[in-house]
Amino acid sequence: MANLTIAVACRNACGMADMPIFTVAVTAREYELGIHYDKAESLAEQAGYEQPFVCFDATEQQAIASAALDLGLLTRPA
Repeated sequence: MANLTIAVACRNACGMADMPIFTVAVTAREYELGIHYDKAESLAEQAGYEQPFVCFDATEQQAIASAALDLGLLTRPA
């Protein structure tokens, strides 16, 4: 069993874009089947967030950092 940190792009209760972070526990088989995303989406729903949900696990979170750089929200290290 492994604990994974999943970022979930979604809408909050006010309808604004949000990206909460959830930690889910999954087996290797569950990870292969994408169940870590299902678990993160379920936690997002329980927390009051609204669909659509787009999940990012550790292998995909670089896309979030790249977008933040492109938007000027972060600076590249020297």
